[in-house]
Amino acid sequence: MRATRNLLAGIVGAMLVVLVAPALLHGQQAPRAHASEFAAPPVIDGRLDDEAWSGLERLEGFTQREPTEGQPVSQSTEVRVGYDGAALYIGAWLFDDDPAGIVTGQTLRDASLDDSDAFVVVLDTYLDRQNALVFGTTPAGIEYDGQVTGEGVGGGRGGGRQQRGSAGGFNLNWDASWEVATSRDDRGWYAEMRIPFSTLRYGAGGPQDWGLNFERKIRRNSEQSMWAPLPRQFGV
Repeated sequence: MRATRNLLAGIVGAMLVVLVAPALLHGQQAPRAHASEFAAPPVIDGRLDDEAWSGLERLEGFTQREPTEGQPVSQSTEVRVGYDGAALYIGAWLFDDDPAGIVTGQTLRDASLDDSDAFVVVLDTYLDRQNALVFGTTPAGIEYDGQVTGEGVGGGRGGGRQQRGSAGGFNLNWDASWEVATSRDDRGWYAEMRIPFSTLRYGAGGPQDWGLNFERKIRRNSEQSMWAPLPRQFGV
């Protein structure tokens, strides 16, 4: 997985988030966003109906990477980001006009995301374009997490638990302590994540600049989309 060289963002001061991707498609502008502090955090139940989520900035505008790079997506996705003193919270509304076609996949932790619908978060907490932490889930609500090192050269997410090349790889053996829950209805499916700051490694003190991106997979369409566009030449 070589995505982190492109998954650039900033979390500044009191979790002010600015998300950018330098290798964009066809002159597209880098997306930017702001994470809001919760007065009372949401309950992680996958329903996303807590008042805490209302009023947060909606991150939309995902773009196809597969099968047709740079084209509009077949289904809309909306993500919101919040925080409190202990954790980062991510809510994803994965709308689908054919909910019967949603592929749930396996229920095992770290099961392959290639055989189901999926939602993935990538965090480059040192903004070094080399290393990142990956948090993903499927409609089954599995925990999928791993570490990208050395830009992930030599391995992708679809194979073994430890994939390494001469420069780096993707380590699926890394299991973090975090929470995720999902739900679904006639409008699609939903994912809600709580990632404790104690789980993440990042620079000490002062404003933080982090990297961040979101990925969605729709199995029946063989569709992969990104929030910050990632050209195909950079493997995922």
